[in-house]
Amino acid sequence: MRQSRAPFYALIALLFVAGLSMTWLRHKTHDVPWLPGEKRQVWSVEARVEFEAQGEPVKVSLAVPQTQTRFERLAEYTASPGYGLAFVENGRERRAEWSIRNADGPQTLYYRLDLLVDPSLAVADTAPPLEAPSNLFDDSPHATSALHLLDNAVERSADNFTLARELILEFNLQKQSAGFLEQRQARSRWLKQLLNYAQVPAREVKVLTLEDGRRRQRLQTYLQVFQGDHYQLFDPRSGRVGLSPNQVMWEYRSGSVLELIGGSQSDVSFSIINQEIPVSQGLEKRAIISRCWNFLFIPCL
Repeated sequence: MRQSRAPFYALIALLFVAGLSMTWLRHKTHDVPWLPGEKRQVWSVEARVEFEAQGEPVKVSLAVPQTQTRFERLAEYTASPGYGLAFVENGRERRAEWSIRNADGPQTLYYRLDLLVDPSLAVADTAPPLEAPSNLFDDSPHATSALHLLDNAVERSADNFTLARELILEFNLQKQSAGFLEQRQARSRWLKQLLNYAQVPAREVKVLTLEDGRRRQRLQTYLQVFQGDHYQLFDPRSGRVGLSPNQVMWEYRSGSVLELIGGSQSDVSFSIINQEIPVSQGLEKRAIISRCWNFLFIPCL
C-alpha cells in the first residue's frame, strides 16, 4: 500500500507560511525591505545659528523637531567647538542647548538633522490648552474689529476646521480691517487668539519647506487647529489646508524657535540636501544609541 505524502506537503506548507509571516513581521515591525538594494529618501537639514556674543556667559536654545507624521528623526549632529551641549526635553518639546562661560564677537553654531521619509508613518498629537487672549477683552478698536471678523466667520462655520477656514477667508475679504489689525501683531497670532476665544484649540507652528540644494531657507508660520483627537494645518495667508509632502514642522509646541542669553543679533537659517540611502544604512542608524559630545559633527540619537 502506497504511503500518503499529505503530512509531508502539509509540513512544507506550514513552514512556507511561517517563513512568510516572519518576513512580513520583520518588514512591518523593523522596516526590513522586501527586496535587496532598496533605498529610502532622507532629507539632511542643517540649521546655522549666528549671533554676536557680548563678552559674557552665553546660553543658546534651539527648537529641534521630533519624529512626526511622514518624517522619522534618523540622526542628528552638532558642530559647536568650545561650547557645552545638551538636548533637553520638556513634555513633548525638544531643544538643543549650547552654553559657554565666556564668548565675544561673531559666533556660529551648527545643528544637522537627518529625516527619513516614511509615507506610512502617522504620529498623533495633543491639543494645546486654550489661552485667554487679554487684548480681546478691552474696548480698543483692534478688539472690536477682530471680534467683528470672528462673528462673521462663526455664522458661516459648522465646526472647528470650517471656523478656521472661514476666519482666514474673512481676513482676506476684509482687507482694510485685516491691515489695521496686522499693524498691531501678526495675522497668525490674531487667528490663534480669536480661535482660542471661540473655544477652539489652536497654535502657531513653524514649518520648513524642504528643497534640495536650498540655502538660507527660512521657516514659515502655519496654524494648527484641533478638533478632538484630530488636527489640520492652515496657511494663514491663503487658507490652504495641510502641508505638502516636502514640508516638515520644525517647532510645534507654541515656543520660540531660538532663544539667546548673553548675545544679540541672533539669526537662524537652514540648508537642505536630499539624498537616498540603502535601507540597511538607515536601520543601522536607528540602532545606534549614543550620547552627544561637544565635538565636530558627532552623531547623537
